[in-house]
Amino acid sequence: METNVGSTDSMVRLALGAVLVVVSVAGYLGYYLSMSPMAAGVAAVVAVALLATGYTRQCPACSALGVDTLEGSSGEEIETETESEPVDEPEHEDFEEVPEE
Repeated sequence: METNVGSTDSMVRLALGAVLVVVSVAGYLGYYLSMSPMAAGVAAVVAVALLATGYTRQCPACSALGVDTLEGSSGEEIETETESEPVDEPEHEDFEEVPEE
């Protein structure tokens, strides 16, 4: 399977996955959240899926739907270096010298 998850998408998936792990554990243990064990289990499965797709940068669901968040995959070229035009430096004769005190 090809990489189809971009760097920003990957970071968001990893962050949401980590938050969902905490929520599912807290919900299962009853800390700060009243959540059924079934809902905590579903949250844990979603968290693992987000963490796995964020880490590997491959998402089967996105692949099946034709979604690709990888930068530059839409056919447009990403510039890595910018070429600047040479700057004409003024000649020293054009400037007045400032006397030093």
